[in-house]
Amino acid sequence: MPPLKSWLRIPPNSDFSIFNIPFGIITSRHSKLPIVQPSALVIMSLISLHSPSPLVFQKLPSFKEHVSVFEEPTLNAFAALGQPVHREVRKYIQEIFKEDTQYPELLKDNEEVQKECLLKEGDWKNHLPMSIGDYTDFFAGINHARNAGVMFRGPDNALQPNYTHVPIGYHGRASSVVGLRNASYTTKCQIILDPKAPGPKKPIFGPSRRLDIELELGCFLCTGNELENLSNPWVVLQDAIAPFRTAKLETETEKSGELLDYLKEENKHTGLDINLEIDLTTPDGSHNDDWEG
Repeated sequence: MPPLKSWLRIPPNSDFSIFNIPFGIITSRHSKLPIVQPSALVIMSLISLHSPSPLVFQKLPSFKEHVSVFEEPTLNAFAALGQPVHREVRKYIQEIFKEDTQYPELLKDNEEVQKECLLKEGDWKNHLPMSIGDYTDFFAGINHARNAGVMFRGPDNALQPNYTHVPIGYHGRASSVVGLRNASYTTKCQIILDPKAPGPKKPIFGPSRRLDIELELGCFLCTGNELENLSNPWVVLQDAIAPFRTAKLETETEKSGELLDYLKEENKHTGLDINLEIDLTTPDGSHNDDWEG
């Protein structure tokens, strides 16, 4: 990836660099209403595209008829414009923040606009970025599927016969999709303490003995309001993900050539080489930041 420097100070190895520019919905300290605002390159700073949007986009005339999408309370309208528009907007924002930008008067040398649209960490609250009509949860990771199958069916029948022949997806409840800062956790449930004990099996209600935590990648599919699930408050565009594509893990069915033709893909780089982490604070106050996936 060629070097691309910004006039804005960016911490080394930041996930929110000039190459990323994810989009999200926030409430800023200057507004009581959720407003559409994309991240401004770094985790410590964010650019609002709401109030100053006509000025910010004045050098992108092709977007003039669409600029009102940044007055919406969700990203649905922006997402529905399609990848060519997303690509154009992303490249334009990159140009504004480049060290040798063609448009220094828009932001780099314009302190008044900077005060209006550049926000620091702590000046905003994230919201769910999309209005989600429906979503599908895919059982895509073969290692996860095998581990879960062992618990239910034993090691000899961990994977169902059809698992490696067709994508496995489950219908999910859109109402259960919430923003990261509003997540709730079920700590009590109805359980049978010893299902193998003789006699009647009577459940009790009490604290969960085990809690399964899953960290997954999701994507939005948008041609309107029927979208796939993603609970992270920032939506990363396809072009920002592209450099991280890699060959996916092949199943035995794919290796043997038994996969049905309609499921075969010409592009072999459909996997993503991305590090994911979870920071977990336990009830005793200890902190675990070593969970990675």
